[in-house]
Amino acid sequence: MRSSTPNPARHTATLRLPTSTTPTPLVLSDALGRTMRHYLSPAGPEAILDLRGLPAGLYLLRGAGPALRLAVE
Repeated sequence: MRSSTPNPARHTATLRLPTSTTPTPLVLSDALGRTMRHYLSPAGPEAILDLRGLPAGLYLLRGAGPALRLAVE
């Protein structure tokens, strides 16, 4: 995974993936490691992540490659 914008995010975040990334389901976890959301494998180089209803805080987004930190306001 490459990056997500905006960071911090409110309602949605856009994940940008390298073109060579194999589509992999994404998992968003809170700071305590609890799974908060599952997202389907992105079909292209970008994925829109729905963050509505999540409490403000720091999250980790895992999928292909290293985890990304995402702040939600």
